[in-house]
Amino acid sequence: MFRAERPPPEPEYEADLEKLGFRLNEKYQFVETGAVFDYYHTDNDRANELRKEAFHTAARAKIAEVLSERHGIQELYLTGGTYHHERPQEPHVSILCTKVSELKKKHDIVVVIGEAKEDPGIWGWRVAGKEGGIESGSVVGLAARLQSFGQCMRDDDFEDEREEPEVRANQVGEDCERDPTPGLIVLNPGQLVYSHDMNKNMTLTSWSNRRRAHALSDPYAIDKVHNRVKSHQDPETHLHTCFEHVLQQIMPDGARLYCIMIGDGSTHGLHVLDQILLNKNPTEIRGGKLEAVVLIEPQHDAGEVTDRPDSPLGLFCGHFKEFLARQGCSWVTSDTVPKGERVAIPVVGEQQVEELAENLEKTAIEDSHDSAQEDSESDGGVPVSDSTPSAWTLPPTPTPVAPTSNDNHEWLTEEQPGERPTEKLLVSCPTFSAGPNSTAALEVVFPAVQDEVYDFIFYQILGARAKPQPRL
Repeated sequence: MFRAERPPPEPEYEADLEKLGFRLNEKYQFVETGAVFDYYHTDNDRANELRKEAFHTAARAKIAEVLSERHGIQELYLTGGTYHHERPQEPHVSILCTKVSELKKKHDIVVVIGEAKEDPGIWGWRVAGKEGGIESGSVVGLAARLQSFGQCMRDDDFEDEREEPEVRANQVGEDCERDPTPGLIVLNPGQLVYSHDMNKNMTLTSWSNRRRAHALSDPYAIDKVHNRVKSHQDPETHLHTCFEHVLQQIMPDGARLYCIMIGDGSTHGLHVLDQILLNKNPTEIRGGKLEAVVLIEPQHDAGEVTDRPDSPLGLFCGHFKEFLARQGCSWVTSDTVPKGERVAIPVVGEQQVEELAENLEKTAIEDSHDSAQEDSESDGGVPVSDSTPSAWTLPPTPTPVAPTSNDNHEWLTEEQPGERPTEKLLVSCPTFSAGPNSTAALEVVFPAVQDEVYDFIFYQILGARAKPQPRL
């Protein structure tokens, strides 16, 4: 009879794309001898998990390299409410953002709040690590679209000034001051577990896939104090610290913020903004102003703001709810409503309903989308997806129905002749279909509608820039 002298060792994989057999091709896809990543590499589940984590670690490093070299996106490290450019030797949480020296010159900034289980800037590994590549599955695609938008704006400015060459000549060397490219900040509600041994923060998935002493070792335990970062213990604490203390340090005073919230990131983000705005002016955040909000598969309870304000899923702030109805937009999966068509609109009062209907029916929306398509056909234009219509090129908007005095929190649309009655749905903002989701995985939803989301954000940015600016 044989007896083992020692426990079997853990499978070992080095976090190196080349050694793992992968490379980043010209389509920004990670491929292995012509094929994309396949989780089921062996019949050993633990080996597959460790190999996957090694691949993700190497892929994150490659994505960070692309973001830094091509888009000027850097990693910042937060200890409490203070940020550092270099990784500190103490518990910290990292975020991604446009280089601070450039970010402080941006008056329009896109803020992304992802899911609480994902790495920052990764929409979904089943997209980024497969055929979709890092342009569809990560923040690389968003950074590229922001650059294209900025280039489009610069080209328009050049055309406006072509008859004044002396003015243009005086602007040489001042591009940074006038760069219309929006800034970018990616917050990090996912990587909130800190390892002192590795001096890095990570997701729960990465923590469970840390290499152990041997194959029979128990997973590393998480200490609620030792393995957490002060002021970043959980997603909502992290977001509150960023909005109340960090953002005002890295962006100019009065910057306009456009938030994209994904999955449970929308729940955490809305709750934090709801608390911040409760006793303040409707859209003012420390150092900035909230201009628009996008929700992807939101999970909060939109109706609880009036019925049960103590609900953990509800909202407290009435004027924030009104803001979401006016300046927000949401996408949800639907098996019955075709992609791009409206699912529901919010009703928060007769006046708000009328104004919202007017905004949705403005022909300027379609005009701006058409002009964006024309710009995308020229060099430097904003690329617009031609596979599906934008959410802003809609059929005629049904007339919203104002709520009765006993029913002021339900949101619906009036039945149109020849149409099936619209189901009553509680939503915080105009909600559109992202189409069906056969995988049932939330991480594939945002990549499916990101072109429509970016079009909405750009439309809001152009609208904000067209408003008269207050005199100082």
